Formats: sequence, C-alpha cells, structure tokens
Amino acid sequence: MARDLQVTGLDEFGQLLEDAGSHALGIAKGSLFEGAAVVADAMRASLNQIKTEPFRWASENDKRYPSPEEKAAVMAAKYGIARFAGSGAEVNTIVGVAGSGYVHLMGKEVPAVVILRSIQSGTSFMKAQPVVRKALRAAVAPASAKIAAAAEARLQKLFK
Repeated sequence: MARDLQVTGLDEFGQLLEDAGSHALGIAKGSLFEGAAVVADAMRASLNQIKTEPFRWASENDKRYPSPEEKAAVMAAKYGIARFAGSGAEVNTIVGVAGSGYVHLMGKEVPAVVILRSIQSGTSFMKAQPVVRKALRAAVAPASAKIAAAAEARLQKLFK
C-alpha cells in the first residue's frame, strides 16, 4: 500500500547551501590566511637556528657557515603572505620573503633573498643549512589542521 511522505524544510536547507556557495571564496581566503600564518611563523622561527661563524674566506673543500652579519640581514628581511589568487573555493598564496630588501654587506648591496638561498642550499664556499625547508615540512600538518578548523568554524557560523 502506498504512503505519502512529506518532507519539510528543504527550501531553507537549499537556501543555506546557496549561501554557503556564495561565501565559499571568503571562507577559503580567511581559512587559508590562518594556515599561511602558521607557516610564516614556523619559517621565521627557523631562522634563529642558523649557525654562524665570523666571516672568513673559504675554499670548496673548507666551507664556512654564514657570518653573523649575513644571518642578521636574513632576520631583518620582511616576511609575509602574498596576495591570494584563484576563484571559487580554490585559493592559492605564497609565504616568503616580501619585496626585494637589499642589505649592505661586504661593500655591496645584496638582496636578502639571495643570502637566504645561499644559506638554505649552500654554495661552493658555504655549508648548506636547510632550516627553512625543515620548518616548512614540519608546519604542513599544523597549517592544514588550522585551515580545516578555521573553515569549519566559518561554516558553523554561517549555518547558525
């Protein structure tokens, strides 16, 4: 025997889903910003782990650590989060050294980015210290968790 089934509230639920869709970009940007902040903080904190020694000339066989002045130049650089790019719920950004900050080092103007890259990857005369790379790997899980929690909180606020 056939029975009639009546469901109520579908119009309101449909409206909530439509609202969530229209707010997707804002939710994604806000959540990504919070996760990117975790990555930027981890990157900034990793710079304190750079080993230094007073400047000396080095050869290919006898590599040196960066000088305290080189570390100070990298620490003084501005770090930040780039503008968001993307559409819908897909949003991208870059965390890193902001701008083209130059520092006066050994009689030359040198970009802080170049010094950081030399420290990170090493050169023919400088030992590699991948402190930023290690920090970024370690920050992936906390940043992902922060993004998910922030998105969930924003969606909960929207649905209440």
